[in-house]
Amino acid sequence: MERPDLAEDAELSTFEGRSRRMAEVMAVVEEWTAGQTREEITRKLSAQDIPVAAVHRVEETADSPRYRSRDMIRTVDDGVGGHLVLPSDATLRGEARPAAVVPRLGEHTLEVATDILGDPAAIESARAAGAFGPDRDLVAPATTIEE
Repeated sequence: MERPDLAEDAELSTFEGRSRRMAEVMAVVEEWTAGQTREEITRKLSAQDIPVAAVHRVEETADSPRYRSRDMIRTVDDGVGGHLVLPSDATLRGEARPAAVVPRLGEHTLEVATDILGDPAAIESARAAGAFGPDRDLVAPATTIEE
């Protein structure tokens, strides 16, 4: 950073001191990083034995073969003819994943309303009052008929 004055400031040598002056610390860091690339910053800090790691942008993570090979990113059907790239649930690593389809808006409203309200008259009353959004028709989810 080429700021020896920062190293000489006793208050900045402690976490408590830096915390009291966080706005100033952040301004100094932002000024120093503003004209540099992520790679330049990482190289300079590493050269001074300062722990540093780059933070990936969303598109870098989504396109990463490393994350894809570990099933951390997956492409799912968006339900309307396209696809979405989403993070996977890390707690399911190595286990069966849920179906790779994003539910359509309102797809499960009737099912959830039935679980909560039960009575069809109560569901209709809630729908008429706008509980499910403006003019939202309640449609039973599609079912698969097995022969």
